[in-house]
Amino acid sequence: MALIILVVFSIPFLLLLTINLHQIRIESEKQALFSAEKVLDETKDYIAFKTRSITEILNLIAFNDTVQASLIADSSRYEDINLWYQDANALSNAMNQFRFNSDIQTFQLYMESGLAGQPGNFDYLKMEELEKLDWFMPFLSSSDAFDWLPTRSFNYDVDNQGISVIRKIPAMHNIQTISGIIKVRLYADAFRSVLDHALLTPNSSVILFNERLESLGSSITSQLNEKDFMNVISNHREEWLSYPNNYQDEHFIINDNRMFLGLRSIPLTNMKIALIVPYSDILSASNKARDQMIKLYLLAIPLVFLLSYIAAGTMTKRIRKLTHLVRKMKSGDFKVADLPVNGDEIGELTENFNLMVKNISHLMDETYLLGREVKNKELMALQAQINPHFLYNTLDLINIMALTNNPNEITELVQRMATFYKLSLSNGKEKVTLENELRHIEAYAAIQNMRFGDKIKLAIRVSSEFFPYEVPKIMLQPLVENAIIHGLLENESGSGTIEISAYIEVQDLIIIVEDDGVGMASSETESLLHGTRSKNTGGFGLRNIQERIQLMYGQKYGMVFVSQPDQGMKVILRLPLILTEDDERN
Repeated sequence: MALIILVVFSIPFLLLLTINLHQIRIESEKQALFSAEKVLDETKDYIAFKTRSITEILNLIAFNDTVQASLIADSSRYEDINLWYQDANALSNAMNQFRFNSDIQTFQLYMESGLAGQPGNFDYLKMEELEKLDWFMPFLSSSDAFDWLPTRSFNYDVDNQGISVIRKIPAMHNIQTISGIIKVRLYADAFRSVLDHALLTPNSSVILFNERLESLGSSITSQLNEKDFMNVISNHREEWLSYPNNYQDEHFIINDNRMFLGLRSIPLTNMKIALIVPYSDILSASNKARDQMIKLYLLAIPLVFLLSYIAAGTMTKRIRKLTHLVRKMKSGDFKVADLPVNGDEIGELTENFNLMVKNISHLMDETYLLGREVKNKELMALQAQINPHFLYNTLDLINIMALTNNPNEITELVQRMATFYKLSLSNGKEKVTLENELRHIEAYAAIQNMRFGDKIKLAIRVSSEFFPYEVPKIMLQPLVENAIIHGLLENESGSGTIEISAYIEVQDLIIIVEDDGVGMASSETESLLHGTRSKNTGGFGLRNIQERIQLMYGQKYGMVFVSQPDQGMKVILRLPLILTEDDERN
């Protein structure tokens, strides 16, 4: 009888154990893969930020007047060494003004003649030095302006482990002709800290490589040899080159070990970053939980056997309650009250069940908070993506105004710019009033109008009674930017109107952003919310808005796009009607 009671009692507990082991394994695996993807995306964005800074410097050098003049200088004049030193010093000063990036170690300029060819000179070299290298002629004949490659690719730098970047310098009067090459050599550890930050688990690895499948840097653990990994991708070269910009494989095999492989292309470069995580690391958390629960089960068996006769009557009733709660948990209801705990085996089982429910609820809360944190990180990444570009363009506009002596316009632009950034920061708050968001858009549109010559008309038709309602910060700016870049500026006239209106529908706040730009086919609007657009922040920014809204308020809320070619674009945002706790309008 005791054995029968033991078996009957053990079945629900074993079922509960199995369900939770399976659920924990699934959730742990999902969470680990999700974290790996986010770490990989953050690493890609940071590397892209650093590469943009470097390429901007090379662009400035390539089109510098002093550099251009040096490339076509008559080399015969440098038979006078004094003239050579004079021109070399002027060229060095012109290039060194751009040496403000801490990742840059040296500049080298390759030219047909000019200053090149003097003995002992390693800053100004002849193009023929590059023409000897196997990789150079294919690059010279390609349409690419930049190439990222290991410094050891140059014959005289075979022992250097850093990264070099080269840029074609077009001729002064014919951009189809290449008059020289500018090369910048980066410090060996320029990307090391970024790659080290991407190590998600103790045994994960990350590798940066170019389209020729040459390693540009790595952070490798003892479980993975960089040479083995590069051999794997070299043996499947065509397959690797055909992978999309964002690719991942949960069943990637290296040395008979299953790995998670994540690939991301670095925008505007020929580089990719690969994150490799052993699947044993991904499953380690669920394995620990499995072992603990199995130990708990094995511990409970003897106690149940000893007290089975005494607890037979009460045990059945309490197990039924426990089984009922298990069913509720299985259906997704984790808001269950703690069962009363007695000092016996069932009490121990009940106590562990209560603890397990709390742990699972805590895990779900952590997942939710992590989701919010990820959205905040994406928002910061979006701001980091928008603000440098926007700031650069605005400063460039101020420079032009200064050159044309327009002090009043400069004052207005600086004031608009200060308003824009003050409202962007909003004291670090995640939610702002609709009034602040509209003021933010007015400042943004005014700056863009000064840039594009008043071709953008912004019409805000929102009643002041809606101003105190809360909205997510930087919600409208990506929509207006998308309307300007992909809508109005693509009109034949390069101009148009953006209208913002709002109304209340039941207990929801409806905001409409509508433009009369070129529009798009309805089949293409889906790409806007999946981040597949590549221009500016078109995909990332709009997807970020959608996910932040749904994370804050639920799946009921978000954006809907309505558009047809040549009929403009309408974006309908649905938000809950919530008044802010304090008035931020001042």
